[in-house]
Amino acid sequence: MFKIASVALVALVSGSAMADSGFYVLGGLGQSQTSARQDQVNTSLRNLGVTDLESDDDAKRWAGKLQLGYQLLDNLAIEGGYTNLSHYRYASGAELDGEFMSREGKIATRAWNLDLVGGLPVAESVRLLGRLGTARYSLKFDCQGTGSDCENPHRKAKGNALHYGLGLEWRFAPSWFARAEYEVFRKVGDSLNAEGTTGTTRADISLTSLSLGYRF
Repeated sequence: MFKIASVALVALVSGSAMADSGFYVLGGLGQSQTSARQDQVNTSLRNLGVTDLESDDDAKRWAGKLQLGYQLLDNLAIEGGYTNLSHYRYASGAELDGEFMSREGKIATRAWNLDLVGGLPVAESVRLLGRLGTARYSLKFDCQGTGSDCENPHRKAKGNALHYGLGLEWRFAPSWFARAEYEVFRKVGDSLNAEGTTGTTRADISLTSLSLGYRF
Protein backbone atom coordinates (compact mmCIF):
# COMPACT_ATOMS: atom_id res chain seq x y z
CA MET A 1 0.00 0.00 0.00
CA PHE A 2 2.84 2.36 0.92
CA LYS A 3 4.51 1.72 -2.44
CA ILE A 4 1.28 2.40 -4.30
CA ALA A 5 0.73 5.63 -2.37
CA SER A 6 4.33 6.69 -3.03
CA VAL A 7 3.99 6.08 -6.77
CA ALA A 8 0.71 8.01 -6.84
CA LEU A 9 2.28 10.93 -4.95
CA VAL A 10 5.28 11.05 -7.33
CA ALA A 11 2.93 10.96 -10.32
CA LEU A 12 0.83 13.77 -8.87
CA VAL A 13 3.86 15.95 -8.15
CA SER A 14 5.35 15.25 -11.55
CA GLY A 15 2.05 16.12 -13.22
CA SER A 16 1.84 19.39 -11.31
CA ALA A 17 5.42 20.27 -12.21
CA MET A 18 4.72 19.56 -15.86
CA ALA A 19 1.60 21.72 -15.77
CA ASP A 20 3.68 24.60 -14.33
CA SER A 21 6.82 23.88 -16.35
CA GLY A 22 6.79 27.29 -18.05
CA PHE A 23 7.52 25.78 -21.46
CA TYR A 24 5.32 26.30 -24.50
CA VAL A 25 5.37 25.67 -28.25
CA LEU A 26 3.65 27.43 -31.10
CA GLY A 27 3.38 27.14 -34.84
CA GLY A 28 2.13 29.74 -37.25
CA LEU A 29 1.42 30.58 -40.87
CA GLY A 30 1.36 33.97 -42.51
CA GLN A 31 2.71 36.20 -45.24
CA SER A 32 6.24 37.49 -45.63
CA GLN A 33 7.00 40.68 -47.53
CA THR A 34 10.19 42.43 -48.58
CA SER A 35 10.81 45.78 -50.23
CA ALA A 36 13.57 47.72 -52.00
CA ARG A 37 15.08 44.64 -53.68
CA GLN A 38 13.47 45.41 -57.04
CA ASP A 39 14.94 48.93 -57.07
CA GLN A 40 18.39 47.59 -56.17
CA VAL A 41 18.42 45.12 -59.07
CA ASN A 42 17.02 47.73 -61.49
CA THR A 43 19.81 50.15 -60.52
CA SER A 44 22.50 47.52 -61.12
CA LEU A 45 21.07 46.72 -64.57
CA ARG A 46 20.96 50.39 -65.55
CA ASN A 47 24.60 50.66 -64.47
CA LEU A 48 25.34 47.99 -67.09
CA GLY A 49 23.86 50.25 -69.78
CA VAL A 50 20.38 48.73 -69.88
CA THR A 51 17.68 51.02 -71.34
CA ASP A 52 13.88 50.80 -71.56
CA LEU A 53 13.85 48.59 -68.47
CA GLU A 54 10.59 47.08 -67.29
CA SER A 55 10.49 44.87 -64.22
CA ASP A 56 8.11 43.20 -61.82
CA ASP A 57 8.46 41.24 -58.60
CA ASP A 58 6.52 38.98 -56.26
CA ALA A 59 7.37 40.38 -52.86
CA LYS A 60 4.56 38.72 -50.87
CA ARG A 61 4.70 34.98 -50.19
CA TRP A 62 3.33 32.43 -47.74
CA ALA A 63 5.63 31.81 -44.78
CA GLY A 64 5.65 29.71 -41.61
CA LYS A 65 7.34 29.43 -38.24
CA LEU A 66 7.82 27.06 -35.29
CA GLN A 67 8.83 28.41 -31.86
CA LEU A 68 9.73 27.08 -28.42
CA GLY A 69 9.39 29.36 -25.41
CA TYR A 70 9.95 29.47 -21.68
CA GLN A 71 8.02 31.77 -19.34
CA LEU A 72 10.64 33.47 -17.14
CA LEU A 73 8.13 35.69 -15.32
CA ASP A 74 4.39 36.28 -15.57
CA ASN A 75 4.91 38.80 -18.37
CA LEU A 76 8.38 37.95 -19.68
CA ALA A 77 9.46 34.95 -21.74
CA ILE A 78 12.42 33.84 -23.82
CA GLU A 79 11.49 32.41 -27.20
CA GLY A 80 13.36 31.00 -30.15
CA GLY A 81 12.90 28.86 -33.21
CA TYR A 82 12.82 28.56 -36.97
CA THR A 83 11.11 30.73 -39.57
CA ASN A 84 10.78 29.97 -43.26
CA LEU A 85 10.48 33.39 -44.89
CA SER A 86 9.78 31.82 -48.28
CA HIS A 87 10.84 33.09 -51.72
CA TYR A 88 11.16 36.46 -53.40
CA ARG A 89 10.95 36.52 -57.22
CA TYR A 90 12.08 39.16 -59.71
CA ALA A 91 11.72 39.39 -63.50
CA SER A 92 12.68 42.08 -66.01
CA GLY A 93 12.88 42.74 -69.72
CA ALA A 94 14.98 45.44 -71.34
CA GLU A 95 17.06 46.59 -74.28
CA LEU A 96 20.84 46.29 -74.24
CA ASP A 97 23.00 47.34 -77.22
CA GLY A 98 19.91 47.25 -79.41
CA GLU A 99 18.98 43.70 -78.41
CA PHE A 100 16.30 42.40 -76.06
CA MET A 101 17.44 40.87 -72.80
CA SER A 102 15.66 39.35 -69.82
CA ARG A 103 16.65 38.69 -66.24
CA GLU A 104 14.99 36.47 -63.64
CA GLY A 105 15.92 35.96 -60.03
CA LYS A 106 14.81 34.15 -56.90
CA ILE A 107 15.79 34.66 -53.27
CA ALA A 108 14.98 32.07 -50.57
CA THR A 109 15.42 33.02 -46.91
CA ARG A 110 15.40 31.04 -43.67
CA ALA A 111 16.08 32.28 -40.14
CA TRP A 112 16.67 31.07 -36.57
CA ASN A 113 15.69 33.60 -33.91
CA LEU A 114 16.17 34.13 -30.18
CA ASP A 115 14.06 36.83 -28.52
CA LEU A 116 12.78 38.25 -25.28
CA VAL A 117 8.98 38.49 -25.38
CA GLY A 118 7.16 40.84 -23.02
CA GLY A 119 3.45 40.84 -22.31
CA LEU A 120 1.02 43.52 -21.14
CA PRO A 121 -2.44 42.31 -20.02
CA VAL A 122 -5.28 44.24 -21.65
CA ALA A 123 -8.11 41.87 -20.61
CA GLU A 124 -8.59 38.75 -18.52
CA SER A 125 -7.28 36.41 -21.22
CA VAL A 126 -5.71 38.84 -23.70
CA ARG A 127 -2.18 40.27 -23.71
CA LEU A 128 -0.36 42.77 -25.89
CA LEU A 129 3.05 41.35 -26.87
CA GLY A 130 6.36 42.89 -27.86
CA ARG A 131 9.50 41.02 -28.92
CA LEU A 132 13.12 42.02 -29.39
CA GLY A 133 16.04 39.82 -30.28
CA THR A 134 18.31 38.58 -33.02
CA ALA A 135 17.96 36.23 -35.97
CA ARG A 136 20.59 34.21 -37.79
CA TYR A 137 19.54 34.11 -41.45
CA SER A 138 20.57 32.06 -44.45
CA LEU A 139 19.78 33.44 -47.92
CA LYS A 140 20.16 31.86 -51.35
CA PHE A 141 20.22 34.06 -54.45
CA ASP A 142 19.74 32.54 -57.92
CA CYS A 143 19.49 34.40 -61.22
CA GLN A 144 19.48 33.68 -64.93
CA GLY A 145 19.38 35.84 -68.03
CA THR A 146 18.96 35.80 -71.79
CA GLY A 147 20.79 38.30 -73.97
CA SER A 148 23.02 39.15 -71.00
CA ASP A 149 24.57 36.55 -68.75
CA CYS A 150 23.90 36.71 -65.03
CA GLU A 151 27.34 36.62 -63.45
CA ASN A 152 27.75 34.46 -60.34
CA PRO A 153 24.22 33.06 -60.77
CA HIS A 154 24.22 31.09 -57.49
CA ARG A 155 25.10 33.16 -54.43
CA LYS A 156 24.63 32.79 -50.68
CA ALA A 157 24.57 35.15 -47.74
CA LYS A 158 24.53 34.47 -44.01
CA GLY A 159 24.41 36.90 -41.14
CA ASN A 160 22.66 38.26 -38.09
CA ALA A 161 19.64 40.55 -38.25
CA LEU A 162 17.81 42.59 -35.64
CA HIS A 163 14.43 40.95 -35.01
CA TYR A 164 11.47 42.71 -33.40
CA GLY A 165 7.69 42.69 -33.48
CA LEU A 166 4.31 43.34 -31.91
CA GLY A 167 1.38 41.02 -31.37
CA LEU A 168 -1.77 40.10 -29.52
CA GLU A 169 -2.23 36.84 -27.59
CA TRP A 170 -5.55 35.28 -26.60
CA ARG A 171 -5.53 32.45 -24.05
CA PHE A 172 -8.80 30.70 -24.89
CA ALA A 173 -8.22 27.56 -22.78
CA PRO A 174 -6.01 26.67 -19.76
CA SER A 175 -3.19 25.35 -21.98
CA TRP A 176 -4.06 26.73 -25.41
CA PHE A 177 -3.53 30.19 -26.87
CA ALA A 178 -3.66 31.98 -30.21
CA ARG A 179 -1.51 34.83 -31.50
CA ALA A 180 -1.58 37.45 -34.22
CA GLU A 181 1.85 39.01 -34.81
CA TYR A 182 3.77 41.41 -37.01
CA GLU A 183 7.55 40.88 -37.07
CA VAL A 184 10.48 42.50 -38.85
CA PHE A 185 13.85 40.99 -39.77
CA ARG A 186 16.13 43.98 -40.43
CA LYS A 187 18.57 44.28 -43.36
CA VAL A 188 18.67 40.69 -44.54
CA GLY A 189 21.25 39.89 -47.24
CA ASP A 190 24.32 41.74 -48.50
CA SER A 191 24.38 44.70 -50.87
CA LEU A 192 24.86 44.37 -54.62
CA ASN A 193 27.88 46.00 -56.15
CA ALA A 194 27.28 48.72 -58.76
CA GLU A 195 26.83 46.25 -61.65
CA GLY A 196 25.06 43.57 -59.63
CA THR A 197 27.76 40.95 -60.23
CA THR A 198 28.23 40.29 -56.50
CA GLY A 199 25.88 40.52 -53.54
CA THR A 200 22.32 39.33 -52.97
CA THR A 201 20.41 42.61 -52.26
CA ARG A 202 19.88 43.85 -48.71
CA ALA A 203 16.47 44.74 -47.31
CA ASP A 204 14.02 44.23 -44.45
CA ILE A 205 11.66 41.26 -44.43
CA SER A 206 8.38 41.49 -42.53
CA LEU A 207 6.14 38.64 -41.41
CA THR A 208 2.44 38.88 -40.55
CA SER A 209 1.20 35.64 -39.00
CA LEU A 210 -1.44 33.77 -37.03
CA SER A 211 -0.22 31.09 -34.59
CA LEU A 212 -1.58 28.41 -32.31
CA GLY A 213 0.31 27.54 -29.13
CA TYR A 214 0.25 25.07 -26.25
CA ARG A 215 1.61 25.56 -22.72
CA PHE A 216 2.94 22.48 -20.93
